[in-house]
Amino acid sequence: MEGACAEALREVSSHYPEPTLPLVVDELLEPSGGAASAMHTTQSGLVNLNREVAFAPRRLVEGDLAGMFEGPTTLDIDLTGRS
Repeated sequence: MEGACAEALREVSSHYPEPTLPLVVDELLEPSGGAASAMHTTQSGLVNLNREVAFAPRRLVEGDLAGMFEGPTTLDIDLTGRS
C-alpha cells in the first residue's frame, strides 16, 4: 500500500508543480505506464493493486470527508504553530 501511494505521488509530482490529492487518487485509479514499470508490474496489475488503496484518500476528495484536502496547501499556513 505504501509503495503504491509513494509511486502515485512520485508520478504526479513529475508532471505537476503542486501535486494535489485528487491528482494522486486519479493516478492510483488509472496508473501510468511509468508507475507500473517502477512497481515491476503491468498497468492492469497495478489497477487491481491500487483499487482498494485509492478508496481511502478518495473519501477525502469526493466522499463524506471532502472539502479539506483537495487543493494546494495555503502558502501562508504556519505548520509549526499551535492548533
